Amino acid sequence: MSSRFCFLSRLTRVAIFVCVFAGLIVNAAPPSPAVKWSVATGRVDSSPAVGRDGTLYFGTFARGLMALSPKGEIKWTFKTFSEIRSSPAIGADGTIYFGCRDCKFYAVSPQGKKKWEFTAAKWIDSSPALARDGTIYFGSWDKQFYALNSDGTLKWKFPTGGEIDSSPAIGLDGTIYFGSHDKKFYALTPDGEKKWEFAASGRIISSPALNSDGEIYFTSVDGYFYALDSDGNLRWKLDTGSITQSSPVIGMDGTIYVGVNDFLLAITRDGKKKWTWPGGMPTQTSPAVLADNSVCFAVPF
Repeated sequence: MSSRFCFLSRLTRVAIFVCVFAGLIVNAAPPSPAVKWSVATGRVDSSPAVGRDGTLYFGTFARGLMALSPKGEIKWTFKTFSEIRSSPAIGADGTIYFGCRDCKFYAVSPQGKKKWEFTAAKWIDSSPALARDGTIYFGSWDKQFYALNSDGTLKWKFPTGGEIDSSPAIGLDGTIYFGSHDKKFYALTPDGEKKWEFAASGRIISSPALNSDGEIYFTSVDGYFYALDSDGNLRWKLDTGSITQSSPVIGMDGTIYVGVNDFLLAITRDGKKKWTWPGGMPTQTSPAVLADNSVCFAVPF
């Protein structure tokens, strides 16, 4: 196996690690990473987004949305009234969009000033997806899936039977895909009409991944990994062997990677287990695949 790995430890500090090593090493501790810088933040469940100038934006549980320079200097903090689990998305003009557990969805300028806010009925843990026309999509714990215009006004909302913390994905034709706690996976048109739904046997917390052929991958807390075609038909499903909340990612060769409880799983395009790697500690985060086929994922040391 030629995959390479790097580790990011989920600490209460944000750090950039140099920690890639070659080979698949089983039953071996990871090498000590070289820390370039670190910043005290408190608990962080939000993944960072990187602006064109290298600024890192991410949400925290205690301090709101933070912006760090590429050197790790705090540029600004946008204070919210509750914790942030939603990962920010950055628009073409640099606007930062994110949800919060104060039941609000925010648009913030690159200078850290609020442009507008939208209020839902319950938490917004879902991370937003931005369409080419500027429409902003996200779900909420109020069981609604929202589409907002770029000025923060409501375009439409779609009701489901359960809470939504799955983050949406947008297909090349504009179709929006997401899962819900009602155990269903949805495909909606850009106008908010349901194209189809697929019933899993457990809540869908993870976010979907789409390949170039229109296939859709997602996991459920029922322990299965699902692959659907673009019409919502089941292509295959794989018993992962454990409950997973991790979202899948797709490598350049079509291999699918997902975190499953305390190990990393690689799956072939036809639904076969390619290999597993024991991370040693539970992870809910999603892996990342680099251009050289290195696989990065986080574990809570």
